[in-house]
Amino acid sequence: MKELAYSFAGVIAGIVLLESALLSDKVEFYSIYVSIIFLLIYFVILIRLSSKKSRKVVVTGLLLIFISVETFVNMYQTSIYTITRGDYMQNVSDIRTIVKNLKTKTNDFYRIERVDMKAKDDGAFINFPSSSIFSSSSYKSGSDFYKQYGMEASTNAYSITGSTPFMDSILSVKYKVFENEFTDATDLNLRAIDKVGGVSMYQNIDTMPLSYMLDREFLANYDTTSGNPATIQNNFARTLGLDVMLVKNDIAINGIKAFFNVKESGDYYAFIRDKSIKEVTVSYATTSKQFKNMNRGYFIELGYLKAGSDIEFRNDTNEKDILMEVFRFDYDAFKNVINELKSYSDFHINDYTDSHISYSIDVKKDGKCVISLPYDEGFRVKVDGKEVKTEPVLNFLIGFDLDRGLHEIDLTYIPKGLRLGALLSILGIALLIAIYVYDRKRSKAKYIDNSLNK
Repeated sequence: MKELAYSFAGVIAGIVLLESALLSDKVEFYSIYVSIIFLLIYFVILIRLSSKKSRKVVVTGLLLIFISVETFVNMYQTSIYTITRGDYMQNVSDIRTIVKNLKTKTNDFYRIERVDMKAKDDGAFINFPSSSIFSSSSYKSGSDFYKQYGMEASTNAYSITGSTPFMDSILSVKYKVFENEFTDATDLNLRAIDKVGGVSMYQNIDTMPLSYMLDREFLANYDTTSGNPATIQNNFARTLGLDVMLVKNDIAINGIKAFFNVKESGDYYAFIRDKSIKEVTVSYATTSKQFKNMNRGYFIELGYLKAGSDIEFRNDTNEKDILMEVFRFDYDAFKNVINELKSYSDFHINDYTDSHISYSIDVKKDGKCVISLPYDEGFRVKVDGKEVKTEPVLNFLIGFDLDRGLHEIDLTYIPKGLRLGALLSILGIALLIAIYVYDRKRSKAKYIDNSLNK
């Protein structure tokens, strides 16, 4: 009885302290009461179970009922939506075919975006090179980088959701796969290249190659501290001395709703500044769509909107004013940025596999060479046959110093600790065998001694 009382009091105190210190803005207050009520019920049931006079079968049955009720309530309130296997597997065969067709046409380095992605690991599942990942060993620097530039990321995942054409280009996302009818390709700087069944593949016309140059002065002056992904991307253009790519538009905020009238046809993005808002519904014409996890700070991709369209945003999370901004992506300004970056070097890939890439790069001006792969100590870079020191650029990508001129670059990957791990494994096996042999010899000697003594 005393142990149960201490446990119950400790858990109640823990819940109250946790709510007041950490979860006050994340958990509804009524859930604290509900949790305490369930704990009280369990406390009473456990007391009854410890009593010799109680009917154990009845009390255990009550315990099972309340556990089931709590599980149902919890699942109803917090569960993640699910989809059927048919929905998950839809078009997978066609996507694999269209990806296979692409591999036969080009030996260039590229990444592919599945626009209507079912999961962040679609690339691993369907077997295409992706810039999205869901993994317990994913890079924290990757999540930070994606969030910083307005793409969706969490503790153990980051994805292309929320990317602008500029970020597609920087990450070498050269192809997009659409599974629904798509009519705005020309307006969104895309070119149709293949179609299989209900799946269409389009090419991003302006995409940076795997590796390119950044000016050292640019890196020294580029400000990424604003916390607003539109400002950070625009600062990239400003630091190059060019016009901004994301043009801010007027928006009327009225409580939990905001209204926006499209003055100029184009590709639009919205950004929710208040991180307490998790779900937002966007409505225009006869269409509405809810966007989730907005507290992760990624862009809402509104797509191509025609002039005169009226757009409504609604905060579905709480009663706070929906503090937000809307931007039109300026493709002319974007092309100026890409052309400026491409003018620093000429890139040609020679060969690549899953663990090795070789390419030539003709550098026009001394600077920092960038490879659009996550910085990792397992990567080894050789310039003209000599290994060079690498460092993270933009806090995420591989970078190294490179002088003007034509260079041959070799990039290989061996996971950090692989050789040491293999050596320790071999030593461990050898030690195990030695112990086994020693034990066998000792047992045999002991048997002989016992036999002689008899």
